[in-house]
Amino acid sequence: MTTFASLLSLQGLCFGPMILAVLGLSAVACGSSSDSGASQPPVCESKSCLDFFATCGEIPDNGCGMPLSCGTCAADQQCGNAVTKNACVPRECLPTTCQALGKNCGEVDNGCGQPLQCGSCGQGETCGGKGVPNQCGAGTCTPVTCADLGASCGVVSDGCSKTLQCGDCKAGETCGGGGKSNVCGAGACVPKTCGQVGANCGTTDDGCGKTLDCGACSAPQTCGGGGTANVCGGGSTCVPKTCASEGKNCGELDDGCGAKVPCGTCTAPMTCGGGGVPLVCGAGAPATWKAISAGSFHSCGVRADGSLWCWGNNDSGQLGNGTNASSPLPVKVSSNETWSAVAAGGLHTCAITTQGKLYCWGSNNEGQLGDLSYNSHNTPTLTEPSVEEPSLAWEEVQAGAKHTCGRKGWYVYCFGDNSRGQLALGDYDSRNQPTQVILSGILSVGMYHSCVITSSAVNDTVFCAGANDYFQLGQLSPSQSPSFLAAQSPNSFPTWQYVAAGGRHTCAGYLSQLYCWGSNDKAQLGSPNASGQWPEVISFSTYGISWVKVIAGDSHMCAMQDPDKLFCWGANDAGQLGIGNQQQKDEPVEVGSGWKVVSLGYSHSCGIKNDGSLLCWGDNSEGQLGLGGGSVNVPTQLP
Repeated sequence: MTTFASLLSLQGLCFGPMILAVLGLSAVACGSSSDSGASQPPVCESKSCLDFFATCGEIPDNGCGMPLSCGTCAADQQCGNAVTKNACVPRECLPTTCQALGKNCGEVDNGCGQPLQCGSCGQGETCGGKGVPNQCGAGTCTPVTCADLGASCGVVSDGCSKTLQCGDCKAGETCGGGGKSNVCGAGACVPKTCGQVGANCGTTDDGCGKTLDCGACSAPQTCGGGGTANVCGGGSTCVPKTCASEGKNCGELDDGCGAKVPCGTCTAPMTCGGGGVPLVCGAGAPATWKAISAGSFHSCGVRADGSLWCWGNNDSGQLGNGTNASSPLPVKVSSNETWSAVAAGGLHTCAITTQGKLYCWGSNNEGQLGDLSYNSHNTPTLTEPSVEEPSLAWEEVQAGAKHTCGRKGWYVYCFGDNSRGQLALGDYDSRNQPTQVILSGILSVGMYHSCVITSSAVNDTVFCAGANDYFQLGQLSPSQSPSFLAAQSPNSFPTWQYVAAGGRHTCAGYLSQLYCWGSNDKAQLGSPNASGQWPEVISFSTYGISWVKVIAGDSHMCAMQDPDKLFCWGANDAGQLGIGNQQQKDEPVEVGSGWKVVSLGYSHSCGIKNDGSLLCWGDNSEGQLGLGGGSVNVPTQLP
């Protein structure tokens, strides 16, 4: 009987021993026959590393009973893992434990570039007290410095249970950008997540110099309640950090147990963080600024180097740093653009780059970001080009409560909330794309109304649209208008030169003549007896003083006298007038000289001096002053 192996041989087919083994046949040498009657030894065919798809390590049997060596991997690779054997793969880091390191307190590196919380010490002991970092003992711990650790940015442990702030990186670099944690580098730093740092509550550092908001705990658990900071636990053993224990003397400290602790303010000329250490008073040179905008409960400014920074409330991502965590100190907006102008609104922010591009971020429930959507963003998002003149560069932007207007050349565009007609487009439909309005000129945006000064052959006229429930449009009726209405002009008044739309009022003027109209519930019209139904001259205007600009807040006002003297009046319940008290002022009060630009928010104010220094004052309940501490009633310089 002819066997299957014989048939294979007769057909001239030759198969190796491995294939024949799979077929359940004996090895047959090529050119031989099992029917030849001669006993032939099997022929072995050894395999190569390629046959085994191997690039490293040792194969026990090459098919002929001999081991096969397939080489080694590069230093940053390892040979095989749980999924792949005998192939070079990226080297895995095996994190160590506190026990393996012999540590029982403070924060250490787990060997893979991530923090490892090793707990806290009992009563009478301190972390590092034995003279060994991160070991509990009764002695005195000698803390290490950022320099000792080779760290130049971000947050590290000092070996004695405290946290070290190692500073910020210069423009063009990021913390960890060179591939090494807490060291400035030019590459892109990959921020850690709350999960990667083992945190599920409170705020902590992401390894790239920014703050992670890791959420809140559900009752009855508390943040740090199990004894580990930034971790929810059911106990009550979380020992909160204090300003003294952390070596902080200004600003607001996260205590590691879910609460914020005020650490005080600095005495001039010292500033909070001025020496390069956050939350510590120092005399280092403060940053210089070229633009500032105060929103409802947050503020943003452009530094002289073109970088953009924001601070204060961040519930809707209006700080633009990729999180929704509020900050009492300036945080850099997440963008590599160079900026020229910024506008902080209610819960959103818009800014213009030096190339004339417009970006917006924050709340977008009414389309106020202008990106054709109603989705909020916590990083800058490019605004959709306008239908009219899409290629023109943006030159100015202003933000209201939920709407935005800007200017390209002499053309004005608006978008966002239009429920009160504040977009001046002739209807009450909101827009999520910049849309050109019918009039052009000098622009000012209030909370729920907008105004322009437009030129005609006879004179310059103030036109306003939107809410008019307090006569802020300069007319007695209607209660709101979706189209521009010409504000009433005083008898024989020749022209308007400047205008400012506030919360529920408006002011405009020309040189020594400054008039206001609308709500006067906080004396924001500059005259205690003003009815608000008609533009009424502010009392100091009769002195012949030359005014070059008027600035509006929600219920307080300021005006600048040529060249740089500042006067303010109106609401002052939070010290927003900057005059050293909380007394409302019916008439303008001087706030000093040397001012270059000033911006007013809901109940706070900020301004830039001629030397580029930035000062803020008033309400700081949401951190909108950028000082890190509490409210102040005099202009106080930011670091």
